[in-house]
Amino acid sequence: ILILSLLIIFFGKNYFNWSLSLGEKKVKYGQRLMSQLTAIISALKDIKVLRAEKYKLKSTIDLINYIRNIRVVQKIATQFPIHLLEFSLAISLILFAFILFIYNLNLSTILPTLIFLIGSLFVLVNNFVTASTERFKTLGSYYAYKFIIKELNQAYSEEDDTKINDIPNKNSYLIFSNVSFNYSGNTNNLISNINLKIKAGTIIGLFGVSGSGKTTLLDLITKLHKPSKGKILFNDLDINNFSNSDWRSKISYVTQDPILFEGNLRDNILLGRDYTDENIINVCKVADLSSFLETKSGLETKIDDNGSNLSGGQKRRIAIARSLLNNPFILIV
Repeated sequence: ILILSLLIIFFGKNYFNWSLSLGEKKVKYGQRLMSQLTAIISALKDIKVLRAEKYKLKSTIDLINYIRNIRVVQKIATQFPIHLLEFSLAISLILFAFILFIYNLNLSTILPTLIFLIGSLFVLVNNFVTASTERFKTLGSYYAYKFIIKELNQAYSEEDDTKINDIPNKNSYLIFSNVSFNYSGNTNNLISNINLKIKAGTIIGLFGVSGSGKTTLLDLITKLHKPSKGKILFNDLDINNFSNSDWRSKISYVTQDPILFEGNLRDNILLGRDYTDENIINVCKVADLSSFLETKSGLETKIDDNGSNLSGGQKRRIAIARSLLNNPFILIV
């Protein structure tokens, strides 16, 4: 108790401020992580097609590790005073037993003190159990994070053993040859016997009622699904003979509701890809973002979670600039 009192006198204020800052970081970065996980779930298709798995995987793992470290340190900080007192009592008990042994004292005269110290040890055990329970609760809350990491990691690290052909340098045409698709375990085709030829430089519009297979058709082009029957050919080569990474490097996808991540404009366009600022500015001009860059802070313009500080048109133009950066053979909008 004396040791604890002295520590409070000398370090109390700094200790309180430090604990407060830990709590603030826990809440702040916890909210950021949940926002990022939600954005990743919403934009999982975009991330895979744009080959941004490695970029989002690293940033997510780094953020999770940072929050985990904060939680561990905060737990230690909040429990430190009581554990310091319990440690002092445990040391006292050891010294007490040692003195009994050295001086061969009569146990009956000091039995009340012994009972008190043993009772204190029970408190120590009880706190240990409580801390262990909290630890398991914390680990349990990481289930969602592990799911996201598994999805990103699987998409990034999957090996394409089926790769046979390299992507042709020339973009000539894309052909659907008797393509049908159904989900595993479902005998009904979502699309059946599709035959289609799309020449380079042409614009094709898909329209139809909800559930008619428009999105499925696009997912087949991006290799998010494989045809149940038939083939999709690019310059007479089956796209299933290209690696996912190689094929998607030639495709860009602008979804109806583009997802933006917290950060700056540069990061939201790059998504971890290796391009210069000049490349980014060029695609921004094509996407009609020049006036936006001039009135804001350029490529350093801050983007809030999911672009909540931007208009719908601005978000879509940023997504278009992002999709044009790799000069794709196929642009899906």
